[in-house]
Amino acid sequence: MKLKILISTLSFPVIFFSCASSQPASQTTTLQDAEIQAIQSKSEKVFEELENEFQPEKSRASEKTPKTIRKEKPASFEEEIETVPQYKSGKIILKECAYGKNQRDARSTAIKRLSQDILSNVSTLEIAQKSLRKGKISREYFSQTVIGTRTILKGLRFQDLGRTKEGYKVCAIITEEGLKETIAYLRSTLKRDLSHLSKDELQKLQDQAFILLSLTESANDRNTFNFTMKKLKYIDKLLNFGRLNINVVPANATIVIGEKEYSPGEIIFLEPEKEYFVTIKSKGYKTIRKRIYIGRGEIKNISIELPKKVEGFIPVSIKTNMPFVTGIAKKALIDSGFNIKNQSENKLTITVKDYSSRVKGYTKHELEVTATFYADGQPIISKKGKIKPFFTTDETENSILKSKLEKLTKAVLNSLLNSIDTKRLGGGEK
Repeated sequence: MKLKILISTLSFPVIFFSCASSQPASQTTTLQDAEIQAIQSKSEKVFEELENEFQPEKSRASEKTPKTIRKEKPASFEEEIETVPQYKSGKIILKECAYGKNQRDARSTAIKRLSQDILSNVSTLEIAQKSLRKGKISREYFSQTVIGTRTILKGLRFQDLGRTKEGYKVCAIITEEGLKETIAYLRSTLKRDLSHLSKDELQKLQDQAFILLSLTESANDRNTFNFTMKKLKYIDKLLNFGRLNINVVPANATIVIGEKEYSPGEIIFLEPEKEYFVTIKSKGYKTIRKRIYIGRGEIKNISIELPKKVEGFIPVSIKTNMPFVTGIAKKALIDSGFNIKNQSENKLTITVKDYSSRVKGYTKHELEVTATFYADGQPIISKKGKIKPFFTTDETENSILKSKLEKLTKAVLNSLLNSIDTKRLGGGEK
């Protein structure tokens, strides 16, 4: 009510009052100057009283509040640290203050701000982008990494400055000693064996490595910086390449992929989303060839025992119902230590069947290959293989059919020759 009267009074410099009476209109009176001044004076007094209601009360409690709380402008580091005994020693390296509804809220905001300070080291980021393979680590990824937890910032301390008119105020601080403590902790987490970690574990370590990279810049710790860069490169490789691990018996076998040779048990990094042909060979053993596909970040473990070659060059003859597969069979037998003869008591037969049907200019093929090994006219082992149905046209039939048949025949022969018991064969030449 006071406020409404005040507004009405201040809106007009002179206010006229009139009232109904039995006197003629010409006898109506107006307020004199002295009365008007009295009203204005009273209005100004009311306004002052009302304005004071919106000013903070200066209670005894507020008089006892430290100067740092009452200041509009934040106090300097030195002034604020003087109010916290445990910070009187040690140089402050990083500091961020924040307001919140309560102590917990303010601390959380202060940590987030401190995190962004740590991660916004532009020079460190540029070095990382230049050093890591193809600059995969982008500015967006780097800026989105948030610490947000005390479990990483081991040297983190809080300075509670109490409640202010903006809210509860807290400063998150890392001293020189705390910085060294955090760097030592993060470095220790990167010293573990990374090759067997999951994708989630590697990504968590990658985040921590970025934090460590920025902190080492602040500490001017070049040794840890170089160590961290090497670990980041390795983590990036583990996350973005495929990994192949082949355990072979015998252990002295050689693994060939493309033009490179590897040893059994060695972790082989391969470009992802590609198909590779792997050759595994050793003297005195049959050579095995495998086709593999490796995905991004995929870990593929393969265990293989190479079959021993046939001793004494056991003779064997070949009989097929399709001349094309004869060459494939000869190579497979020679690689396994057999001696190809036109006539022999040991015989390999290969039967190819193509269950085909033609529909609207397309031919549907269903290939089946059966390989059987005979000794003294008796079958001792047989293997059969099929391939998924596929379609050809008149123009593509020969090339596609030849390619599919070659793959199927090789697979069937490898299975047969790896399983054969050579002791049941005869005619070997020592």
